Order: sequence, then structure tokens, then C-alpha cells
Amino acid sequence: MSEGGEETKPTPQKKKDIPTGRMPGCLSFSRGRNGPAANLVITSAFSETVGGRAECLLSAMNPSVVEWTNAEGEAATLRLSPDRMTAYDVPVGEYELRLIEDGTALCIPFVVDYAMDMPFVSSYSVSHASTDGARDGKVVADVRNAPDDCLFLWTGGAMTETPSLHDVRPGTYSVCLLTRSRETVVFVHACHPAVVSVEEGDDRV
Repeated sequence: MSEGGEETKPTPQKKKDIPTGRMPGCLSFSRGRNGPAANLVITSAFSETVGGRAECLLSAMNPSVVEWTNAEGEAATLRLSPDRMTAYDVPVGEYELRLIEDGTALCIPFVVDYAMDMPFVSSYSVSHASTDGARDGKVVADVRNAPDDCLFLWTGGAMTETPSLHDVRPGTYSVCLLTRSRETVVFVHACHPAVVSVEEGDDRV
């Protein structure tokens, strides 16, 4: 029922939960019995800086208005394709895609979460060195889903038992995950390397 401009909630083709980013998924939504009107393909986020993706594929709609909103119902600040049907670098969170055609609104709620349970380096926190030759900088890696008793191999060859590197000179650093038997752990490096310079203050990259 949409002749009066009434907003209608979508009817999923199959009864299932909205998939979170734990596994990329595709949601199919219809406005009645004529098959799916739109498919929303969700790709997970890897970190705070590498967001997910949501792509709407239309099969039986030609909406005049396309709106992306956040959990508060406000316009979401997202990087969109020219036709507004794809959102890139979507931060983790709850959203809704609203498609309006001939006064009828099809609302598609969805969630973007972190990618599966694979270990990944999300970001680095940096404390800069005091001088060019000083070894008083510090780098801390934000590592998600790391296995127990993981070792951390840093640029330059240092190995630590925590994702922290102390006594650091100015330079560029990144970390690799190892098991106790020195085997490489498959992981995703989802941020820029840490850059230690000669400055006061802390940075997050």
C-alpha cells in the first residue's frame, strides 16, 4: 500500500537475520509478490581506517531518491558513487538505505561489522623521538583477533611479546605476527605504517 505515500518496510525473500560484517552477505528485499526489488551486497570493514562497502543492485526499481542514514536516523557521512547506489569505506555500525519511487519508500536496514575473525592490524599509536639520534620513541600496534601467545616481529628485526615497540629511533615501522614456533600468522595489515619523527605529542595512524 503506497498510493498515499506511506512508508513500507521491506519483505525479505527468506526469513533470516541481517548479516553483519562477520561474513559479507547479500540481502534481497521486495515490495510485494513480484520478486526482489533490490539486492544489497555488504562487504566487511577491516579497521577504523579501512571501512566496509555496501552496494545496492536494483532489479525492479527506479528510485528518484536514495538516502543513507545512520542508527540515529540522520544522514550518514559516507563516500558514495555518482549514482548514490554504492557506499565506500563504511565505518562499523548500523545503517539504513532508503529508496523512494513514486511516493513509496523501501527501507533496508543493514549492519557493517569487522571482517570475520582473521587477525588484523587496525592502527598504530606513535610517541615521537626527541631528537634525530634519540632512541626514546614508541610504537603501539592495535592488533585485533591475535592468537594467544602471539609474537610480534617489527621492521628492523626486533621481536616482542606484546604489540609495543620501545626505544625507537625516527623511522617507519610495521609489525608482523608470528607463532611461538616462529611461523607466520596469516593476518591483514589494514592501516598505514607507523612513522616516528622528531616531534612532541602522540599520533594515531
